[in-house]
Amino acid sequence: MVVVTKANFIEQSNDFLNHLPTAGFIAIDEEMTGISVGPFQRVPKDDPPSKQYPRLKKAPETYSIIQLGVALFHYTGQPSNQQPSPTASAPREGDPDWTVRRYNFFCFPGKDSDRSVVLNPGAVAFLHQHNISFDKWTKEGIPFMTEGQSKESVQRYIAKALEEEANEQEQSKQPSVQEASQRRVRLRRTEDIDFFTRTMASLRSWLDSPVTVPEAANNNGAANPEGACFLLPDCNSFMRRALYESIGQEYPSLVLDKAPGTTRIRVWRLSDEEKDRREKRLKREAWENLIVERVGLFRIFHAISQVCRGFELERDSAILAASLQDVDLHKEASLYRGARNRKIPVVVHNGFMDLCFLSTHFIQQSLPDSLIDCKRMIHKYFPVVYDTKILASECSSMYQNNDTRLGPLYERVVTHIEGRIEVQTSQDTSAGADPTITSEEHFADYDAYMTGVCYLGICQNIHRVSDHANTSSGVLTKPNVGTLVHLLDPIDDPQIRKLFGRNLLHQMSMYSLDLEAIKSESDDPLCRGMNKSASYRVAGIPTSTNTRDIVNSVSGLVDRLGRPVNFEVVWLDDTSFIVAASCRHTRPGAEAQGADANEMLLEHGNLIYTSLKERFRTSTVMSLQQHLEEEEEKRVSERNPAPPQASMVSRMLSWIGIGANQPLVMEGPPTKKRRLD
Repeated sequence: MVVVTKANFIEQSNDFLNHLPTAGFIAIDEEMTGISVGPFQRVPKDDPPSKQYPRLKKAPETYSIIQLGVALFHYTGQPSNQQPSPTASAPREGDPDWTVRRYNFFCFPGKDSDRSVVLNPGAVAFLHQHNISFDKWTKEGIPFMTEGQSKESVQRYIAKALEEEANEQEQSKQPSVQEASQRRVRLRRTEDIDFFTRTMASLRSWLDSPVTVPEAANNNGAANPEGACFLLPDCNSFMRRALYESIGQEYPSLVLDKAPGTTRIRVWRLSDEEKDRREKRLKREAWENLIVERVGLFRIFHAISQVCRGFELERDSAILAASLQDVDLHKEASLYRGARNRKIPVVVHNGFMDLCFLSTHFIQQSLPDSLIDCKRMIHKYFPVVYDTKILASECSSMYQNNDTRLGPLYERVVTHIEGRIEVQTSQDTSAGADPTITSEEHFADYDAYMTGVCYLGICQNIHRVSDHANTSSGVLTKPNVGTLVHLLDPIDDPQIRKLFGRNLLHQMSMYSLDLEAIKSESDDPLCRGMNKSASYRVAGIPTSTNTRDIVNSVSGLVDRLGRPVNFEVVWLDDTSFIVAASCRHTRPGAEAQGADANEMLLEHGNLIYTSLKERFRTSTVMSLQQHLEEEEEKRVSERNPAPPQASMVSRMLSWIGIGANQPLVMEGPPTKKRRLD
């Protein structure tokens, strides 16, 4: 595992940026200081995501990311439709089909950040149990900024760099004596004049003396490879300005700066070569400070978002350049620009909260108020997202009935692809490897690696049971993506969306969250092949009712074509439940598809509805769609209450003309009632 901190961030982030554009897909995981706010509350399972969102958004707005784990998966096998190059070495037996590079970025707010660090006791205990280093996190964690803050920091850096560049060009143009004397401060107090005279005398004495080896650095004996320097006595800002002006006019070849940690003036006596070396060092340190102490991890987020949106990485920009020498200060500043490429997908496991945490750390600190706007924002920065929890539970018949938590799912999936994946580290492992930390579950980079392996294995299984990537000679493979040829298909292909659950995120409810459903808050689909119009909510049942009673009431149903009616039972509370017609089909041709599937669900739903009405005659039975519409009408009426209706007496008086033209609201101060004696 490569642990990335402030000390090695530039080196390791450059390695990351070099390999990012050629990745087949990107797997992401995070470790946070908490994932829930407030006491535990049992949420009704039929609550749509839009109703749960106001509660869920509090966590990413409150807590912080400790580790950001990223795993880059590269296909290194031989494409099936491409002949090997004559000069290329033949693949050896045992060569991996995929190589993975893992990065574990420690993340901590910078000293100038206005973001508070809040720790949830339960989360802290969990992370301690898995050996997360809080000491490394707080001392060496990489700062981060939102997009707007990063843009402002970069603009300030570029403006300052261009100003210094212009000043260098103007250095040869010295002001006249008259102009200089008009701008200089005048000393009038005797003690100021005496201090100034003594200081200038000591400076002249130092300038007249030869530069010796011990003095080649400074008069305090500290080593300085850039030349000799002299530290002036401490003084107030007025005297410092007078010294700056006088020394600059009398000795224009000297270099003045402020000594670190003090306000004292440091005078440098440098050769032309030493001046050039010093200027390059200062410029390099200014850029490194921008990257490490200011922009920080936004550099990684920005690069991932770039390739996910199909843009090329601008390696000559201040944020993404490998070094100062690669920065083009005169290029028009833009965070997102470049030629269109393949959109590299982001892979997560149960990752809605991961994406929300990324949003509050790198886009804006507060999430939008509505779920629709939140989905729009996530979809803008990550147009293609795959959730392995959705893939396992919704899209693959091999895994949908098993434990879909990341650890157990990985143990089951890895047996099918073991030996074909190789984890690679950066070339200089001494800079990023931490021998005191072993890769294990719940380290962010290892969880990202497991997520990527699960995605690869489940997708291979879906391709095997479908004919999407099969040819007469076997499974089709392509450059960069291997057998995952669906990553090369058009992004709006409905078959890919259905087979692989593109842009669907798992929710701890009956619903899946659809990042592409941004027209209405009620557009998020039910999970496990259910349909709102074919799902029926039964309320007001006797408390003695149990699951067996419900199952018996709808068992043995068949439709007009003789197909059995599949269903699921979801308990809401002690007196209400939902029975939903279900049609999970992961193999094309195995079940009805598209419009036929919806028609079949509606037919099966009608059969279920009839049986439920017959069995629970005294209870309320309605479709989930009807229930949600009624709930939405209630919410709208609560937000927009109707104006109060006039009473019967008021309407009669108005009809006969009394009070019809009187204003409803009296303006001005109230008049006093006349007192009756």
